[in-house]
Amino acid sequence: MGSNGYALGKGNVVFVVCSVEVCVALAAVHGKPPGGQDSDKHGPQPGGPKGPGGDHGKDKGQWATKICANDSIAQQFLNQTRVLITQLQGNSSFEQVLACRQNEINFINDPNSASLLSSNCTGFVSNLKAAKELDEQAQEQQKDLAEDAKKAFWAIWKGLFSS
Repeated sequence: MGSNGYALGKGNVVFVVCSVEVCVALAAVHGKPPGGQDSDKHGPQPGGPKGPGGDHGKDKGQWATKICANDSIAQQFLNQTRVLITQLQGNSSFEQVLACRQNEINFINDPNSASLLSSNCTGFVSNLKAAKELDEQAQEQQKDLAEDAKKAFWAIWKGLFSS
């Protein structure tokens, strides 16, 4: 451990930085599914719908209202989301991406979630939002760790080349 108080191995720092970048990229694109109602021949546009993977604060819960307004749509949402998760889990390239959304995925895949969705859609949405917020908190912690790693690298540089 150096005088700066950091004890980070090169592999750990690279993993943390890459994990943060992957999570941020997923969060940026997940708000608008390809082929969704707002997509067009130019592909996803900035400011697309802010559904369950997007920014709930700007959406004001409109996606939740739409899902909960129709039991059939609510079940389709859950089923299609589970299928997508399964497909992504089958591709090792998405391993780190999915790790950034582990609480949300666990909630979606929980067998009790389907029952909750059927009996109390707003409760389902609240629990999904809470799971997503836990994932966002974990991502913020990863960003903080990445920033600490950046500072540790910079401290080495400064220590070696400062006069």
